[in-house]
Amino acid sequence: MPSSEEAVTAMRNASEQPSPVDARSGAEGTRIDLDDVGRYFTVGDTVVKALDAVNLHTDN
Repeated sequence: MPSSEEAVTAMRNASEQPSPVDARSGAEGTRIDLDDVGRYFTVGDTVVKALDAVNLHTDN
C-alpha cells in the first residue's frame, strides 16, 4: 500500500493530464463538464477519498 505522500504525488500527477476533448463543444447553450474530479484528505497516515474519479455532465 502506498504511503500518504506517494498517494498525494500520484493525485497531483493525475490532475496534470490534459482533459478529454468533447465533440459537443460547438453546441449552443451552457454546458458544464467535470471529468475525473477527485478530492482527497490526509488524516494521519491515511488518505480519505471524498470524491474519486467523479464525472458530471450537464446541459442548460
